Amino acid sequence: MPGSLAMKLRRELLLVVLSADIAKCSRVRIPSGQNAFIQHVYKYANSTVTPLRHSPGGKYGSAGCQCIGINNVDGTTAVKYEGKEMTFPADAGARCETWDRFANPDCSGCDHNSTVCDDTPWCMQKWCYVDPCTCSLDVPPKPSLYMEHATYQGKPLYFSYATCGGTDAFSSDEHKQRAQDSKDHKFCAAPHDAKFGEEKCKCIGIDGQEGLTKMEYNGTHFEFPADVGASCSEWDAGAHPECHVRPADKAPDWCHQPWCYVDPCSCDISTPSKHSAYLPHASFRDRPVHYSYATCKGTDSWSTEDMKKQAAANKVICEPHGSQEEPGPEPEPHADAKVTKSGARSATAAVGLALAGASSLLQ
Repeated sequence: MPGSLAMKLRRELLLVVLSADIAKCSRVRIPSGQNAFIQHVYKYANSTVTPLRHSPGGKYGSAGCQCIGINNVDGTTAVKYEGKEMTFPADAGARCETWDRFANPDCSGCDHNSTVCDDTPWCMQKWCYVDPCTCSLDVPPKPSLYMEHATYQGKPLYFSYATCGGTDAFSSDEHKQRAQDSKDHKFCAAPHDAKFGEEKCKCIGIDGQEGLTKMEYNGTHFEFPADVGASCSEWDAGAHPECHVRPADKAPDWCHQPWCYVDPCSCDISTPSKHSAYLPHASFRDRPVHYSYATCKGTDSWSTEDMKKQAAANKVICEPHGSQEEPGPEPEPHADAKVTKSGARSATAAVGLALAGASSLLQ
Protein backbone atom coordinates (compact mmCIF):
# COMPACT_ATOMS: atom_id res chain seq x y z
CA MET A 1 0.00 0.00 0.00
CA PRO A 2 1.40 3.48 -0.86
CA GLY A 3 2.94 5.24 2.12
CA SER A 4 0.76 8.36 1.83
CA LEU A 5 -2.45 6.33 1.88
CA ALA A 6 -1.26 4.28 4.83
CA MET A 7 -0.40 7.42 6.76
CA LYS A 8 -3.82 8.92 5.97
CA LEU A 9 -5.63 5.82 7.23
CA ARG A 10 -3.55 5.81 10.42
CA ARG A 11 -4.52 9.45 11.05
CA GLU A 12 -8.19 8.66 10.41
CA LEU A 13 -8.18 5.76 12.87
CA LEU A 14 -6.29 7.75 15.48
CA LEU A 15 -8.83 10.55 15.16
CA VAL A 16 -11.63 8.10 15.83
CA VAL A 17 -9.92 6.80 18.98
CA LEU A 18 -9.30 10.31 20.27
CA SER A 19 -12.86 11.34 19.42
CA ALA A 20 -14.25 8.42 21.42
CA ASP A 21 -12.19 9.36 24.48
CA ILE A 22 -12.98 13.07 24.17
CA ALA A 23 -16.71 12.36 23.88
CA LYS A 24 -16.56 10.16 26.97
CA CYS A 25 -14.69 12.67 29.10
CA SER A 26 -15.79 16.08 27.91
CA ARG A 27 -19.01 15.16 26.14
CA VAL A 28 -18.04 16.81 22.89
CA ARG A 29 -20.30 15.78 20.03
CA ILE A 30 -18.56 13.63 17.43
CA PRO A 31 -19.13 14.37 13.73
CA SER A 32 -21.54 11.86 12.23
CA GLY A 33 -19.04 10.26 9.86
CA GLN A 34 -16.63 9.36 12.67
CA ASN A 35 -19.48 8.43 14.99
CA ALA A 36 -20.78 5.84 12.52
CA PHE A 37 -17.48 3.97 12.82
CA ILE A 38 -17.51 4.19 16.61
CA GLN A 39 -21.07 2.81 16.74
CA HIS A 40 -19.92 -0.12 14.62
CA VAL A 41 -17.24 -0.89 17.21
CA TYR A 42 -19.69 -0.49 20.11
CA LYS A 43 -21.86 -3.16 18.55
CA TYR A 44 -19.13 -5.72 19.04
CA ALA A 45 -17.57 -4.30 22.19
CA ASN A 46 -20.76 -4.40 24.25
CA SER A 47 -23.74 -6.42 23.09
CA THR A 48 -26.07 -4.60 25.52
CA VAL A 49 -25.66 -1.28 23.73
CA THR A 50 -28.27 -0.35 21.12
CA PRO A 51 -27.29 2.52 18.81
CA LEU A 52 -30.24 4.79 18.09
CA ARG A 53 -29.90 4.42 14.35
CA HIS A 54 -32.38 2.77 12.04
CA SER A 55 -31.43 1.54 8.59
CA PRO A 56 -33.94 1.68 5.74
CA GLY A 57 -36.32 -1.22 6.13
CA GLY A 58 -36.17 -1.17 9.93
CA LYS A 59 -39.33 -1.18 12.02
CA TYR A 60 -39.39 2.62 12.26
CA GLY A 61 -37.56 3.50 9.06
CA SER A 62 -34.17 5.13 8.67
CA ALA A 63 -32.55 7.49 11.17
CA GLY A 64 -32.87 10.32 8.68
CA CYS A 65 -36.60 9.83 8.18
CA GLN A 66 -38.26 8.04 11.08
CA CYS A 67 -41.89 6.94 11.17
CA ILE A 68 -44.36 9.01 13.18
CA GLY A 69 -47.63 8.19 14.90
CA ILE A 70 -48.56 6.04 17.88
CA ASN A 71 -47.92 2.33 17.55
CA ASN A 72 -49.80 -0.66 19.02
CA VAL A 73 -53.20 0.99 19.45
CA ASP A 74 -56.56 -0.79 19.29
CA GLY A 75 -59.14 0.79 17.01
CA THR A 76 -59.65 1.86 13.40
CA THR A 77 -58.64 4.52 10.90
CA ALA A 78 -61.32 5.49 8.38
CA VAL A 79 -59.99 6.35 4.92
CA LYS A 80 -61.75 7.62 1.79
CA TYR A 81 -59.72 7.54 -1.41
CA GLU A 82 -60.86 7.68 -5.04
CA GLY A 83 -64.41 6.84 -4.08
CA LYS A 84 -63.39 3.88 -1.94
CA GLU A 85 -64.01 3.65 1.80
CA MET A 86 -61.32 1.70 3.60
CA THR A 87 -60.70 0.73 7.20
CA PHE A 88 -57.11 0.57 8.41
CA PRO A 89 -55.85 -0.21 11.93
CA ALA A 90 -55.73 2.71 14.36
CA ASP A 91 -51.92 2.70 14.22
CA ALA A 92 -51.69 2.70 10.42
CA GLY A 93 -48.46 4.30 9.27
CA ALA A 94 -46.81 4.35 12.71
CA ARG A 95 -44.26 1.73 11.68
CA CYS A 96 -43.03 0.08 8.49
CA GLU A 97 -45.68 -2.38 7.33
CA THR A 98 -47.45 -3.48 4.15
CA TRP A 99 -50.47 -1.49 5.32
CA ASP A 100 -52.42 -1.73 2.04
CA ARG A 101 -52.17 -5.49 1.77
CA PHE A 102 -55.22 -6.28 3.89
CA ALA A 103 -57.04 -2.93 3.89
CA ASN A 104 -57.10 -1.61 0.34
CA PRO A 105 -59.68 -3.40 -1.85
CA ASP A 106 -57.34 -3.06 -4.83
CA CYS A 107 -55.12 -5.59 -3.06
CA SER A 108 -57.89 -8.18 -2.62
CA GLY A 109 -56.66 -10.15 -5.63
CA CYS A 110 -53.22 -10.68 -4.15
CA ASP A 111 -52.23 -14.04 -2.78
CA HIS A 112 -52.02 -13.33 0.95
CA ASN A 113 -49.63 -16.22 1.42
CA SER A 114 -47.21 -14.71 -1.06
CA THR A 115 -44.78 -11.82 -0.93
CA VAL A 116 -45.55 -10.64 -4.47
CA CYS A 117 -48.58 -9.21 -6.22
CA ASP A 118 -48.26 -8.92 -9.99
CA ASP A 119 -51.10 -6.49 -10.77
CA THR A 120 -50.60 -4.13 -7.83
CA PRO A 121 -47.00 -4.56 -6.63
CA TRP A 122 -47.35 -1.65 -4.18
CA CYS A 123 -49.67 -3.83 -2.06
CA MET A 124 -46.64 -5.77 -0.86
CA GLN A 125 -44.42 -2.73 -0.20
CA LYS A 126 -43.84 -1.38 3.30
CA TRP A 127 -44.38 2.30 4.09
CA CYS A 128 -45.07 4.62 7.01
CA TYR A 129 -46.01 8.21 7.74
CA VAL A 130 -43.16 10.67 8.24
CA ASP A 131 -42.47 14.30 9.08
CA PRO A 132 -41.41 15.96 5.80
CA CYS A 133 -39.45 18.62 7.68
CA THR A 134 -37.12 16.10 9.31
CA CYS A 135 -36.91 13.59 6.47
CA SER A 136 -33.56 13.63 4.66
CA LEU A 137 -33.54 10.81 2.11
CA ASP A 138 -32.52 10.73 -1.54
CA VAL A 139 -36.12 9.76 -2.33
CA PRO A 140 -38.36 12.47 -0.83
CA PRO A 141 -41.61 11.56 0.95
CA LYS A 142 -44.96 12.39 -0.63
CA PRO A 143 -48.05 14.16 0.76
CA SER A 144 -50.57 11.69 2.14
CA LEU A 145 -53.39 10.77 -0.21
CA TYR A 146 -55.33 8.77 2.36
CA MET A 147 -55.40 11.58 4.94
CA GLU A 148 -54.97 14.77 2.92
CA HIS A 149 -56.13 17.09 5.70
CA ALA A 150 -54.34 15.40 8.59
CA THR A 151 -51.27 16.95 10.20
CA TYR A 152 -48.39 16.04 12.47
CA GLN A 153 -47.41 18.80 14.91
CA GLY A 154 -49.15 21.24 12.59
CA LYS A 155 -47.39 20.12 9.39
CA PRO A 156 -48.99 18.20 6.52
CA LEU A 157 -48.82 14.42 6.76
CA TYR A 158 -46.43 12.67 4.36
CA PHE A 159 -45.65 9.03 3.66
CA SER A 160 -42.52 7.19 2.57
CA TYR A 161 -41.75 3.80 1.10
CA ALA A 162 -38.05 4.60 0.86
CA THR A 163 -37.50 4.91 4.61
CA CYS A 164 -38.91 1.38 4.99
CA GLY A 165 -36.68 -0.03 2.26
CA GLY A 166 -39.66 -0.27 -0.07
CA THR A 167 -40.27 0.87 -3.64
CA ASP A 168 -43.00 3.39 -4.39
CA ALA A 169 -45.05 1.87 -7.21
CA PHE A 170 -48.19 3.52 -5.82
CA SER A 171 -47.61 7.24 -6.44
CA SER A 172 -48.28 8.77 -9.84
CA ASP A 173 -45.53 10.65 -11.69
CA GLU A 174 -47.34 13.89 -10.89
CA HIS A 175 -47.42 13.06 -7.19
CA LYS A 176 -43.73 12.21 -7.21
CA GLN A 177 -42.95 15.49 -8.98
CA ARG A 178 -44.91 17.43 -6.39
CA ALA A 179 -42.75 15.90 -3.66
CA GLN A 180 -39.72 17.46 -5.36
CA ASP A 181 -41.26 20.96 -5.31
CA SER A 182 -39.62 23.01 -2.56
CA LYS A 183 -42.55 25.46 -2.61
CA ASP A 184 -44.65 22.85 -0.87
CA HIS A 185 -42.30 22.86 2.12
CA LYS A 186 -42.71 26.47 3.23
CA PHE A 187 -44.60 25.17 6.25
CA CYS A 188 -41.31 23.85 7.66
CA ALA A 189 -40.23 27.42 8.40
CA ALA A 190 -43.51 28.37 10.08
CA PRO A 191 -43.45 29.06 13.86
CA HIS A 192 -44.52 26.21 16.10
CA ASP A 193 -48.25 26.24 16.89
CA ALA A 194 -49.02 26.08 20.63
CA LYS A 195 -52.01 23.90 19.76
CA PHE A 196 -49.46 21.11 19.62
CA GLY A 197 -47.85 21.77 22.99
CA GLU A 198 -44.71 23.63 23.92
CA GLU A 199 -41.87 23.59 21.43
CA LYS A 200 -39.71 21.61 23.87
CA CYS A 201 -42.46 19.05 24.46
CA LYS A 202 -44.50 18.66 21.29
CA CYS A 203 -47.59 16.51 20.97
CA ILE A 204 -47.30 13.28 19.00
CA GLY A 205 -49.94 11.49 16.97
CA ILE A 206 -51.78 12.39 13.78
CA ASP A 207 -54.19 15.28 14.14
CA GLY A 208 -57.27 14.98 11.94
CA GLN A 209 -57.06 11.20 11.67
CA GLU A 210 -60.60 9.85 11.34
CA GLY A 211 -61.78 6.73 13.13
CA LEU A 212 -61.70 5.65 16.74
CA THR A 213 -59.31 4.50 19.45
CA LYS A 214 -60.48 1.90 21.95
CA MET A 215 -59.30 2.26 25.53
CA GLU A 216 -59.69 0.56 28.87
CA TYR A 217 -58.96 1.91 32.33
CA ASN A 218 -59.80 0.31 35.67
CA GLY A 219 -62.08 -2.18 33.94
CA THR A 220 -64.04 0.50 32.07
CA HIS A 221 -64.07 0.45 28.26
CA PHE A 222 -64.53 3.65 26.28
CA GLU A 223 -63.74 5.13 22.89
CA PHE A 224 -61.91 8.27 21.84
CA PRO A 225 -61.48 9.82 18.38
CA ALA A 226 -58.63 8.27 16.40
CA ASP A 227 -56.57 11.45 16.76
CA VAL A 228 -56.82 11.50 20.55
CA GLY A 229 -53.82 13.19 22.14
CA ALA A 230 -52.42 14.51 18.85
CA SER A 231 -53.09 18.10 19.90
CA CYS A 232 -53.90 19.99 23.08
CA SER A 233 -57.57 19.50 23.87
CA GLU A 234 -59.97 18.60 26.68
CA TRP A 235 -60.06 15.02 25.41
CA ASP A 236 -61.77 13.49 28.44
CA ALA A 237 -64.75 15.85 28.36
CA GLY A 238 -66.33 14.16 25.39
CA ALA A 239 -65.29 10.56 25.96
CA HIS A 240 -64.57 9.54 29.54
CA PRO A 241 -67.63 8.08 31.33
CA GLU A 242 -66.95 10.05 34.52
CA CYS A 243 -67.22 13.29 32.52
CA HIS A 244 -70.71 12.52 31.23
CA VAL A 245 -72.58 14.14 34.09
CA ARG A 246 -75.18 16.88 34.26
CA PRO A 247 -74.80 19.66 35.01
CA ALA A 248 -71.35 19.80 33.44
CA ASP A 249 -69.88 21.74 36.37
CA LYS A 250 -70.36 18.63 38.53
CA ALA A 251 -67.79 16.74 36.47
CA PRO A 252 -64.28 16.30 37.87
CA ASP A 253 -61.91 19.19 37.19
CA TRP A 254 -59.66 17.05 34.99
CA CYS A 255 -62.50 16.57 32.51
CA HIS A 256 -61.94 20.15 31.36
CA GLN A 257 -58.15 20.25 31.37
CA PRO A 258 -56.23 20.11 28.06
CA TRP A 259 -53.55 17.49 27.52
CA CYS A 260 -51.85 15.58 24.72
CA TYR A 261 -49.58 12.59 24.18
CA VAL A 262 -45.83 13.21 24.08
CA ASP A 263 -42.53 11.44 23.59
CA PRO A 264 -40.90 11.26 27.06
CA CYS A 265 -37.45 11.43 25.48
CA SER A 266 -38.23 14.65 23.59
CA CYS A 267 -40.05 16.44 26.39
CA ASP A 268 -37.83 18.97 28.13
CA ILE A 269 -40.08 21.05 30.37
CA SER A 270 -40.05 21.48 34.14
CA THR A 271 -43.08 19.22 34.76
CA PRO A 272 -42.24 15.69 33.60
CA SER A 273 -44.63 13.67 31.47
CA LYS A 274 -46.34 10.51 32.75
CA HIS A 275 -46.84 7.06 31.27
CA SER A 276 -50.24 6.74 29.61
CA ALA A 277 -52.77 4.79 31.68
CA TYR A 278 -55.21 4.68 28.76
CA LEU A 279 -52.63 3.27 26.33
CA PRO A 280 -50.17 1.41 28.58
CA HIS A 281 -48.90 -0.83 25.76
CA ALA A 282 -48.69 1.81 23.05
CA SER A 283 -45.36 3.12 21.86
CA PHE A 284 -43.74 5.87 19.83
CA ARG A 285 -40.66 4.49 18.07
CA ASP A 286 -40.45 1.76 20.72
CA ARG A 287 -40.67 4.25 23.59
CA PRO A 288 -43.71 4.27 25.90
CA VAL A 289 -46.38 6.85 25.14
CA HIS A 290 -46.68 9.58 27.78
CA TYR A 291 -49.22 12.32 28.37
CA SER A 292 -48.73 15.88 29.53
CA TYR A 293 -51.09 18.53 30.83
CA ALA A 294 -48.21 20.94 31.39
CA THR A 295 -47.24 21.20 27.72
CA CYS A 296 -50.85 22.27 27.01
CA LYS A 297 -50.94 24.77 29.90
CA GLY A 298 -53.37 22.49 31.71
CA THR A 299 -53.46 21.45 35.38
CA ASP A 300 -52.98 17.77 36.14
CA SER A 301 -55.62 16.90 38.71
CA TRP A 302 -56.08 13.42 37.22
CA SER A 303 -52.77 11.66 37.91
CA THR A 304 -52.33 9.73 41.12
CA GLU A 305 -49.33 10.27 43.38
CA ASP A 306 -47.84 7.00 42.14
CA MET A 307 -48.08 8.25 38.57
CA LYS A 308 -46.30 11.43 39.52
CA LYS A 309 -43.53 9.43 41.23
CA GLN A 310 -43.18 7.35 38.08
CA ALA A 311 -42.69 10.51 36.09
CA ALA A 312 -39.49 11.21 38.00
CA ALA A 313 -38.02 8.03 36.50
CA ASN A 314 -38.39 9.17 32.89
CA LYS A 315 -34.63 9.30 32.44
CA VAL A 316 -34.48 5.52 32.81
CA ILE A 317 -36.89 5.14 29.88
CA CYS A 318 -34.66 7.13 27.58
CA GLU A 319 -31.47 5.39 28.74
CA PRO A 320 -32.62 1.76 28.84
CA HIS A 321 -29.16 0.18 28.94
CA GLY A 322 -28.12 1.05 32.48
CA SER A 323 -24.67 0.27 33.77
CA GLN A 324 -24.12 -2.72 36.07
CA GLU A 325 -21.26 -0.95 37.83
CA GLU A 326 -21.27 0.99 41.04
CA PRO A 327 -23.65 4.00 41.06
CA GLY A 328 -22.19 7.25 39.88
CA PRO A 329 -22.97 10.29 37.77
CA GLU A 330 -24.21 9.14 34.37
CA PRO A 331 -22.64 10.66 31.26
CA GLU A 332 -24.91 12.56 28.92
CA PRO A 333 -25.48 10.57 25.72
CA HIS A 334 -24.48 12.21 22.48
CA ALA A 335 -27.04 12.70 19.75
CA ASP A 336 -26.64 9.41 17.91
CA ALA A 337 -26.10 6.62 20.43
CA LYS A 338 -26.68 5.53 24.02
CA VAL A 339 -23.54 4.14 25.65
CA THR A 340 -23.13 2.80 29.17
CA LYS A 341 -20.04 3.66 31.24
CA SER A 342 -18.70 0.12 30.94
CA GLY A 343 -19.63 0.07 27.26
CA ALA A 344 -17.66 3.25 26.59
CA ARG A 345 -14.51 1.73 28.08
CA SER A 346 -15.02 -1.51 26.16
CA ALA A 347 -15.63 0.45 23.00
CA THR A 348 -12.43 2.44 23.44
CA ALA A 349 -10.51 -0.79 23.93
CA ALA A 350 -12.14 -2.27 20.86
CA VAL A 351 -11.23 0.78 18.79
CA GLY A 352 -7.68 0.46 20.06
CA LEU A 353 -7.57 -3.17 18.93
CA ALA A 354 -9.04 -2.16 15.60
CA LEU A 355 -6.35 0.51 15.27
CA ALA A 356 -3.61 -1.94 16.10
CA GLY A 357 -4.96 -4.46 13.61
CA ALA A 358 -5.32 -1.85 10.91
CA SER A 359 -1.82 -0.57 11.58
CA SER A 360 -0.38 -4.04 11.13
CA LEU A 361 -2.13 -4.34 7.77
CA LEU A 362 -0.69 -1.02 6.66
CA GLN A 363 2.93 -1.94 7.31
